[in-house]
Amino acid sequence: MFHLNITAGQARGEVISKAVVKEIRDLSRTVKKVDLEIKDPRFTFKAGQWVDFFIPDVEVVGGFSICSAPKLLKDKRLIELAIKRSPHPPVVWIHEKCQIGSEVDVRAGGDFFYDPQPGDPPVDLLLLAGGVGINPLRSMFIHDADLAREFKENGSGYCPGSAELLYSAKTVDELLFKDDFLAAAMEPNFNCTLFSSQSMQMALYGTGACIQPGRITDLDILTTITGEKAVLHKDRLLCYICGPRAMVNSLVPALENCGVPKDKIVYEAWTNTPPKTPAAPVPN
Repeated sequence: MFHLNITAGQARGEVISKAVVKEIRDLSRTVKKVDLEIKDPRFTFKAGQWVDFFIPDVEVVGGFSICSAPKLLKDKRLIELAIKRSPHPPVVWIHEKCQIGSEVDVRAGGDFFYDPQPGDPPVDLLLLAGGVGINPLRSMFIHDADLAREFKENGSGYCPGSAELLYSAKTVDELLFKDDFLAAAMEPNFNCTLFSSQSMQMALYGTGACIQPGRITDLDILTTITGEKAVLHKDRLLCYICGPRAMVNSLVPALENCGVPKDKIVYEAWTNTPPKTPAAPVPN
């Protein structure tokens, strides 16, 4: 039980809900997006959390980050998952056997989340994603945009600061949800920069948007936080990182070297091999 072992120390909701697959589509050659209709009205989650994924006749419990924001659940009773192909039994089921109308059970959990409350002072978000580590950070990015829109329309609730997303994947094809992010970046106070680690030169995408070659570097972090065009305020900055362990190990020191306090850096690192002992909870 790989997922259950590594998340044993993390918080879980009390509700296990029936869920019905409403849509399945390919986001890339290796990633499928699954939309689930949640049947139990008591089911809730916080932006950035995952679900325990229980499949009939599959002994292994899956664990997948929710890539949609809480507003979609509130408005339409839907959550979205984006799952990369692997030999893990729950993933094999999703890629090869899952159909519209299939039923599963889900339970939300995790200590890696973004959940500001009305009246909280604004924070600026810096989101650093690698590969399918984009999933929980997309949830946070969209949730922040939803909160900003709600505050603008109603004059109540939480008023977000600025948000900056840096997102790297091996190929342009593997940059998931890029249309969503580039559209959001047209809004005031929301920005994104996309990277393709296997590209040798800058690429154009869509209506002239640029995709940078290479991975996210220390210089990219420094420019984003302290550069002439920086929109983030270091004194109210909150950083989330999600991606491979090597990426997290590289970017945490880069943030600290820019003067970001350790307690303002929250991360979730993933690995393709089960650890020998349960992982420690992600710091809040």
